[in-house]
Amino acid sequence: MNLQKTANFEALQSAGAEYELTDVEIQQLKEHNQKRVKRVVGFVAIAMTLLSLALVAFSLALGRKIDLMVEQKVEQRMEIYTAHGINLTETRS
Repeated sequence: MNLQKTANFEALQSAGAEYELTDVEIQQLKEHNQKRVKRVVGFVAIAMTLLSLALVAFSLALGRKIDLMVEQKVEQRMEIYTAHGINLTETRS
């Protein structure tokens, strides 16, 4: 879109003057807005893809450490339960 026309439109609009857009200008505005929307959608899609790849890499890097931490926590709880006479492996009859 012509920047001079845009500047003129904004100047007229801020001054309170009425300015009617031509059909060509309306079409140019629509095309400009569509390009802007496509650009933003593309940026968001790329950002989400990169974020998901980073999270997967992080999960793969720490997966074994997380498993070990959970295993240790379960063992600690089992020790506490058995110290209090609670046997979680018994079946009810």
